[in-house]
Amino acid sequence: TLATKAPFFPKINNERSMIYIDNLSEFIKLLIDHEASGLYFPQNKEYVNTTELVQAIAEAHGKRLLVTRSFNWVVSIGLKQSETFRKVFGSFVYDKEMPGSPGTIINESCFSYVTKPFKETIKNVK
Repeated sequence: TLATKAPFFPKINNERSMIYIDNLSEFIKLLIDHEASGLYFPQNKEYVNTTELVQAIAEAHGKRLLVTRSFNWVVSIGLKQSETFRKVFGSFVYDKEMPGSPGTIINESCFSYVTKPFKETIKNVK
């Protein structure tokens, strides 16, 4: 992956909604157990920054990654002109108040499905 092969990565300020697969599995189990129906948007408790994500993956693989703002001008141009850049470096989040977010009340039950904190999930995925 890019995180394990690249010597450097741009330091950018963005936020992403993500969900760890075990958290998603737990969420689905809770939906089934509570016989819930509807449209839900499960996600981890915290938003993730792309730079921090790539750094965490590199660390989990024992790699050192230099993070720099030197290439942010390239990212800025790319964000304006490239859908791929927007997908990688843009902010994409679900509002934490949307149904299915951690702590959502469904059928009078508080849905607590986040089984592991972000940094630990990266170690498990490597």
